[in-house]
Amino acid sequence: MDIKKPKAVIGTNSCGGAVAAKVFRGSSVDDQTLKNTIAAAKEKGLLIFDLAQVYGLGKAQKKIGAFGTEGMILSAKFTPPSKYTPGQVRKSLERDLAEFKRGYVDIY
Repeated sequence: MDIKKPKAVIGTNSCGGAVAAKVFRGSSVDDQTLKNTIAAAKEKGLLIFDLAQVYGLGKAQKKIGAFGTEGMILSAKFTPPSKYTPGQVRKSLERDLAEFKRGYVDIY
């Protein structure tokens, strides 16, 4: 897949925290559904997954990392918790990498 011409991007905002997802999005995605979605997306060549530390109250990235990110293109983002201070972006990226269990993010 050409990263510059994606067919689609899989959002993960409803993944991870059931209570938060139901409150903010109206529904949540359980672990098996998330695993099935990842497998089906890979089969269809939909390999870009959009993540953020706030999705699922911080659980979405951890779950994706635990399920395995091989063959996936990961998009992550920095969202400052309040006033920006030097070093926050690096710290945020390092947390993303730890949660993804990989040494790089494809899109940041």
